[in-house]
Amino acid sequence: MLAVVADDRWPAAERRLAVRAAFGCDPGAAAPVLRRMLDGLAEPAAAARLDPDDELRGVALSMLWPHHLDVEAMLGALRPSPVQMRFGWCERFLSTMVRDCPDAWLGRVLEWLRAEAGRSFTTAQLTSLVDAVVDRALDGRDAAARLPALAAVVVGRFSAYKKVRFPAALDRLDPTGRELERSRTLRLAFADALVREAVRATADFRYPLMMCLQGWRRDLPAMAGMAEDTDSRAGRYSLLDHADHAWAEERGERAAREGESDVAAAYGWLADALSTDDADAGRSAGGDGYGYGRGEPHEAERDEMEPWVEAEAFAAEQRDRLRRARAGSADDFWQLVWWLQVDPTTGEGLSRCSDDIARWPGTSVLGPGAAAELGAAALAYVTGHHDHREEWLGRSLENRRALAGYLALALLHRQGRIEELPAAVWAAWDAAILEVGASFEGGPGSGVRSALLAAAARRAPEDFARTVDRMVRADLAAGSFPWGLRQVDAGWSEALREALERLARGLAMALAPAADEPPGADELPEAGGPVEARETAGAGETATARETRAARATGGAGETHGGCESAGAGEPHGGCESAGAGETRGACETAGAGETRGACETAGVRGTAEPRETPEADDAVGLCCDPLVIPEPAAVPDARHEALRLWGELLTRLLAADSEAARSLAWRRVERHAASADPEARVLAVRAAEALLVADAPTAWVRLAPLVALAPAFSRELAEWCARAEGTRSGIEGLMDEAGLVRLYHWLNALRPEDDIVRPIGAHVVDPAKRVGEWRESLPRVLGQRGTPEAVRRLKELVARHPRRLQVQAALVAARAQCAEATWTPVELPEVVALLAGAEAGADIPPLPGMPATEVLAAALEAFPDMARLEFRQGVLADLGQALGLGPGRSYPVGERDVAGDHLREVARRIHADRDPVAALRALHAALADARPDDAALAALRELVPDRPGG
Repeated sequence: MLAVVADDRWPAAERRLAVRAAFGCDPGAAAPVLRRMLDGLAEPAAAARLDPDDELRGVALSMLWPHHLDVEAMLGALRPSPVQMRFGWCERFLSTMVRDCPDAWLGRVLEWLRAEAGRSFTTAQLTSLVDAVVDRALDGRDAAARLPALAAVVVGRFSAYKKVRFPAALDRLDPTGRELERSRTLRLAFADALVREAVRATADFRYPLMMCLQGWRRDLPAMAGMAEDTDSRAGRYSLLDHADHAWAEERGERAAREGESDVAAAYGWLADALSTDDADAGRSAGGDGYGYGRGEPHEAERDEMEPWVEAEAFAAEQRDRLRRARAGSADDFWQLVWWLQVDPTTGEGLSRCSDDIARWPGTSVLGPGAAAELGAAALAYVTGHHDHREEWLGRSLENRRALAGYLALALLHRQGRIEELPAAVWAAWDAAILEVGASFEGGPGSGVRSALLAAAARRAPEDFARTVDRMVRADLAAGSFPWGLRQVDAGWSEALREALERLARGLAMALAPAADEPPGADELPEAGGPVEARETAGAGETATARETRAARATGGAGETHGGCESAGAGEPHGGCESAGAGETRGACETAGAGETRGACETAGVRGTAEPRETPEADDAVGLCCDPLVIPEPAAVPDARHEALRLWGELLTRLLAADSEAARSLAWRRVERHAASADPEARVLAVRAAEALLVADAPTAWVRLAPLVALAPAFSRELAEWCARAEGTRSGIEGLMDEAGLVRLYHWLNALRPEDDIVRPIGAHVVDPAKRVGEWRESLPRVLGQRGTPEAVRRLKELVARHPRRLQVQAALVAARAQCAEATWTPVELPEVVALLAGAEAGADIPPLPGMPATEVLAAALEAFPDMARLEFRQGVLADLGQALGLGPGRSYPVGERDVAGDHLREVARRIHADRDPVAALRALHAALADARPDDAALAALRELVPDRPGG
């Protein structure tokens, strides 16, 4: 590896990989070579030829700093990057260099930054370095002494119209929520330094001083590396605020008395700015000017806030609603739940991400025992009413009665009362669980929806299957993806599996109808009886038909429409009892429950021109057998895209449930359309092939391999589609054995055969072909991580076939190391005892009187079971280095080996080669005695340690 580093005939990308590998193996041996390489990049012409992207320089600096490179050499090696708008190794080094810089060198870095500003580097290139230096300098012991230099750097940034991240050291609170005195003292001292520097270095001090109030940047805590102390920060984004007005006036008066007229004028301007209401933006608040903050008002703001005058009336009304809801009032329950989102102290309401209403702010006004009373009201609501799906399902309408029902079920689930609900309740609310619950998916408590979906599917399987069928058909006809299908498991019931299979068959026919198909290949079986409940949202259906169907679908558990329509849910706090509960999201407020779906009546659709009023059903479940309809692109441009997404989702869920019908359907579509010249038909085969690979990659690949060989367009599109998502790739890789991974590599290599696939530097578009190349490059690493003898053998074959690919060679090295680590067994203690007793022949002759032979010492070390782990060996060597006084953070210099036994023999040889081997062996014994005092192997090692003189 060091030979590759030193040889400038190698490409820069390969040399960069070699730098990291060599330094990782032996930093001491690699450091001189890396320093010579940096010296070779000192001349601009040589650097442009050998390292055009500055990545080699950046990785070398990152490896060497700070233990193998002093501050002057490091600063001398820095160069402005020739590539703008990117984050490469040089930019990474600049952002982390200050973090690793010793305190003694920080002042030199600050001096360099002050002198460098605007000379070679642009202000944009130094942004991360300036932010880190300001933070580190103000947080150290010598912060006061560094203020003039810091002020020069910051004023220079302000003068170049660049913001600086607000320093964490000036933004600290004590446990009571007040500014720390040390932070305030340092903040004001820094402000004084900035005022004086603005007067000294600029022709007009007003702009830098205005930037002192408004020119600070706030990053998210995680971005700024301060996530651990977020709660102790004030959220300040201005250096001075109203409270500092008197301080500014006093400093200006003092400057005037001391004859500093320019400084006095600057303080006078600053005091005037702080005395106006416009400076209010600078006070420490719970959220800053960019919308980031702790979400709580600052103490000063809380003091200024007036109490909500309607708080008592609101609390009384909510308690009355709870009482009436427990008695069975549907209107009062959904209104109660809706207004639980309001904070009773401020009167402000926010949509909640959590579906746990017991934790919503409005529950605080319900009094003691609120959770139990809410549970009783929720039980009365779900058992006596239904979700009114006929008003909103598939129509992009918002219905707060359905929302309240889902939240009631979620509350009952958390209280352990779900088993009290009969099957009719699940039939009455399954649409709300599917559609309304999807809005809480991924938020706090999202596992509750999965449990409710499973319960509905198992307690009322046929009703749930009909509701899923209706939901999918309605969303598909509207040109949207049925998000409620997420988290639905096709294996929950036979009825559900059958419904999804029928939807998949119908969708395949709608997406790619083929004239040459055998009759009935993908068609739904003909029906024989009347429909139990027609669950589509078809155009032209009458209100009477819909109401009859809704009554059957809900099992009679519900009230008629009418009693709820007069209670308001969408108006402000004052008049909430006058508006309808089922309001629309857009401009559909006037549409009644009996009106037809306008989108379906106006948009052209594929399928039958007129939906049948009395379609035939083919099973006892009563699933609709009408053809699925997809809006034409002219009506809904993304309709086909969403239908294809649904096709893949249906197949994935059915194959996960081991559906033979879905597997047969997927293979028919793959084999029928893989070689098609029609891209729209071919994409259907691609999505089906992906689902087959995700379900059972080894088996699927046996049938797919001939197809990808004969159909180049299908092969390329399948690779690009599978490579798009990390989850899909890792799922396929996890199912493949070592031979299967190699077959995947050969397939992708046929599409991207070049040896060097290097990711471009800077911002760039990752197109599908690049994703395929990245997938190919990642497969050797996945294979190497297996660490099995078979993985080593397969990687050897790949190295022989592609000798120029360093990624494959590096994977082979990693695989050998892991394989050796996994198969290594330590020496047993009796073997060590026998060796010490001379029972083993051929032992090395000790090089020094009283010292054990190398093999004997290595065998004694192998007797420690933990020596099998590289981390343990590294820890012992670190303790040994400290015991021998090698310096802070320096380990005992022993080159690492892949195999534990080889590594321990290297440790033994290094002990023998030490200037004082006896002291080194004693220190090694002491380190092991401290790490593993109870290990039986310690006594055997003690026998090898020479006695002290006179001991």
